[in-house]
Amino acid sequence: MPNPTLFIYTINLQEAQASSAIENIITTQDELFKASIADRKNDNPATKKIMNYLRLKGSKIGYPNLKH
Repeated sequence: MPNPTLFIYTINLQEAQASSAIENIITTQDELFKASIADRKNDNPATKKIMNYLRLKGSKIGYPNLKH
């Protein structure tokens, strides 16, 4: 596998989306994937919250910093 970190990151993205839905923070995986690679500002508040969660989680366990 050329980049196992990318595979692990997608699993974390899906986990963050699923666990956030429990807290009534609803967004799609498509929005999250777009936000993780896009240079533009994301206007969806739910997506912002999940991306912030992933950024914090990633900084604690050594994942590369995400854009935004």
